[in-house]
Amino acid sequence: MSLKCRVKKNSVLILRNLAKFAHRSYSSLKYYARKHSAFLFLSPVIILLMLLYLLPLILLLAQSFYTYDPNFFLPKPIFTLENYRIVLSPPYSKAITLTLWISATTTILTVILSYPLSFYLVRSKTGLAKKFVMGFLIASFFMQLLIRIYSFYHVFGQEGVLNQTLTFFGLPTQDWLGGPWPIAVSMVHQSIPIAVLVMMGSIKTINPEVEDAAKILGANGVETFVKVTLPLSLPGIIAASLLSFTGSASAYVTPLVLSQGKVLMMANYIYNRFIDVVNYPFAAAMSVVLLILSLSVSYGITGVLNRWVKVK
Repeated sequence: MSLKCRVKKNSVLILRNLAKFAHRSYSSLKYYARKHSAFLFLSPVIILLMLLYLLPLILLLAQSFYTYDPNFFLPKPIFTLENYRIVLSPPYSKAITLTLWISATTTILTVILSYPLSFYLVRSKTGLAKKFVMGFLIASFFMQLLIRIYSFYHVFGQEGVLNQTLTFFGLPTQDWLGGPWPIAVSMVHQSIPIAVLVMMGSIKTINPEVEDAAKILGANGVETFVKVTLPLSLPGIIAASLLSFTGSASAYVTPLVLSQGKVLMMANYIYNRFIDVVNYPFAAAMSVVLLILSLSVSYGITGVLNRWVKVK
């Protein structure tokens, strides 16, 4: 056999093998795409979250262990736990306690005030009052944050509505701004719309016939609510609590405006150390502590949910 025929035969064999390999690869890829179609569709989102969320968190965690040197703009990559020691010492531990207190108070008040409103919007018949409440709720939901904050500033200010009311009744005026309660009240106002919408979805899933069955078996209205309605709507309450707590714990503008700089939460310290002092390691350490606290509360509430409520 001539050299030309051998080359031609080998070329044909190589092309056939390449074709078989391509066919097998295509079949394997097709099978993987069918079996893991959800992963393929979600892969762009997963990659985006890893690049824009997970990677910055890792860099933030790494920088929290760097050493801050006021003589240099960038921190030194020298491992230290000094930043976390300072975060857990006064006055920053006081800011952590204050943040947790305001966030917990906001969460409790939000759930207490939002649940009856959610129940009314779900169970009441369609009417003018229901439409008005729903429209007011949606309008409040889309209201800009600064407008809400400065509205409460004029409520609690020296010449605000509360002091004018006290003056009208001949009572001495109070310096409301500078304390934690205006912050908590404003945050409750910000959290109620989303909490109501979340709990409405949970209450809608409750079959009223289950409550009727409990009443037929001898339970009164209070027992039916405590033993039937409330446990079945607990997933919505948990979700609303998580959204309210995490949103309050990371608030920056609300305490800055309504406390006039007298009450500083963790977000205010983080911004100050990042922007004004340029102490990146300390700000990163406080950010990590805030993240750990938020996750701990979230997982704690989720643990209670998994223990007392069966979620499908």
